[in-house]
Formats: sequence, structure tokens, C-alpha cells
Amino acid sequence: ENAAPNLRSLSLSFIQLPVPDVVNLFGDLTSLKLFSNEQPDSACLPSFQDILSLVRRCPRLTTLCLGAYWPESDVEAQTLTTGPSIMLAQLEHLSLEGGTDYLTILMETLPFPLTTS
Repeated sequence: ENAAPNLRSLSLSFIQLPVPDVVNLFGDLTSLKLFSNEQPDSACLPSFQDILSLVRRCPRLTTLCLGAYWPESDVEAQTLTTGPSIMLAQLEHLSLEGGTDYLTILMETLPFPLTTS
């Protein structure tokens, strides 16, 4: 099985991840930062569900930053529902930017430990 057991931190800007092909590589991450520097382009960026799948497979995250990934109004956002909770028991820092509908679903999906700022 392909894995990156020593990789702890990953920061990417405006890149499409071949999810689900890579999600199993990142199980030991403690820091995940994904940013879009321009207007979100749904053809290029991972879907919201792909990002949730990736985060779900990174239970050791202490830092999660998702910047400007989802537009304010979008057809996909209107069809989203809250899925199973994603427990990130060691999460200390959370930074999110994006459309309100997406962020609302994300906030409902992530129960926050008391150490999160």
C-alpha cells in the first residue's frame, strides 16, 4: 500500500487532489492547509465531499486551514446535508474561508475539542 508515514504537514495552493486516490496517503498528517488564491473554479478544485473525505482520514490533525475554496452561492451547496461527524480530537487551530452554506455544513460536521482556537 502506498503511504507517507513520515509526512506530518501538507500545504497546497490552488491544486486539484486526485481524491480518493491520495486520501490514504495522508492518515498521519497533523497539519493540513489547502488554499485557493483566486476565485474558486469547480472544475479545478476538489469537491466539498472530497475535502470532507480527506479530513475524515486525517484524525491526528492539530491544524486545519481551508481558504477560499467554495463560492458563496453554488448549486452543490444547496444539495449538501450534514453527514457523520468527523472527530478531530487533537485539533488546536482551525481557519476557514468560503461560502456560508459550505462553512455551515463543515461546522456542523466537526465537533470541536476545547483546545481549538
